[in-house]
Amino acid sequence: MNPKTNKSPALRKPEGRDQRTDFPADVMLSKKEFAPKLGVSVRTIENWQHKRYLPFLKIDNVVLFHWPTVLAHLLTHFSVTPCGGPPVRAAQALKTEI
Repeated sequence: MNPKTNKSPALRKPEGRDQRTDFPADVMLSKKEFAPKLGVSVRTIENWQHKRYLPFLKIDNVVLFHWPTVLAHLLTHFSVTPCGGPPVRAAQALKTEI
């Protein structure tokens, strides 16, 4: 553990940043860091973990999330329903809006 940054070497933020989200693309996030990225509470993240909605890594009692993996999973497996229209896969909705 690095005493100056209080983070283990494996969790240090890499130089490159993800353009969409303005935080490092390849950093592993804890539940506490991850919840605000999705705009939900830590408890909601725990509920979604239990329901297997989110991919995560668990090592002993430490749960970590890899943002690009979670984003790809959510876009692939969940849909967006426009007002009055049929459900559309989230990935398709994002492609048409960009």
